[in-house]
Amino acid sequence: MNDQHEPETPGTPSPGTSTGNAASPENQPPTTGNREDPVRGPTASKLKPTIVGIGASAGGLSALKAFFSHVPSDSNLAFVVVVHLSPEHESHLSDLLQPYVSIPVQ
Repeated sequence: MNDQHEPETPGTPSPGTSTGNAASPENQPPTTGNREDPVRGPTASKLKPTIVGIGASAGGLSALKAFFSHVPSDSNLAFVVVVHLSPEHESHLSDLLQPYVSIPVQ
């Protein structure tokens, strides 16, 4: 019986085995294909908006007006604004902020 085996070369995987190399394609996470800036990139309108939460006290209206006057309409950001208000009072925040905001306020 002739059992001659060719010696394996170090670093060469046997058939059907993985090299364990982290850089190999099968070990890489899937890519989205577009690495554009999600806020200013040309594909920003196709992306879901990033939701930003802002909280303010009753005296925070002037700070909110100043902040929103600098937010561009094409920022691809959606804002949720929460202010401290007595339950007995109706909020007019959307009417007060709309003149300072370049996006629709609801």
